[in-house]
Amino acid sequence: MNRRYWSESLAEFKKIKTLTGAAMLIALAVILSFVTIAPSDYLRIGLAFLPKEVMAALFGPIVGMVGNGITDIIQYALKPTGPYFFGWTFNTMLIGLFGGLILYKKEVKLWRVLVVNGFEALVNIFLATWWISILYGNGFMALFPVRAVKNLIQYPINVILFYAVWKIIEREKVFRT
Repeated sequence: MNRRYWSESLAEFKKIKTLTGAAMLIALAVILSFVTIAPSDYLRIGLAFLPKEVMAALFGPIVGMVGNGITDIIQYALKPTGPYFFGWTFNTMLIGLFGGLILYKKEVKLWRVLVVNGFEALVNIFLATWWISILYGNGFMALFPVRAVKNLIQYPINVILFYAVWKIIEREKVFRT
């Protein structure tokens, strides 16, 4: 990643197409965040990751990071599920940054999707579990096995869903450049 790559990613903010596309994807992510399965207070399964990952792939690591952060704050403002904690926003921003680094201006291949979603699973297994243990006073090691199993089960599902959605976006030329 050279200086030009980062300046191109930052320059995405100057494009009306980027701003409107990112706004639509943020809105979609917020809507999808209301459709989650929550078998317990510590486990949530949803589809809000899809538009956030698409945003990072289309508009780059900086837009992915900022857009994911905005999405998280809007989601919390509309439907708080506990105290606001910047750790959750940090996690989603980190995932948007990484997703943009791996997918932006590159052909979206299965191995790239595996890497991005693997990183997201690791962030959710380790960092998110740590945040839960800090927030709610539960022991990290007590939460770790359940959250690891949940994320390891969700990982291939997320990979298949994103890859399928991306192939539809490519085939239908939803975001023509």
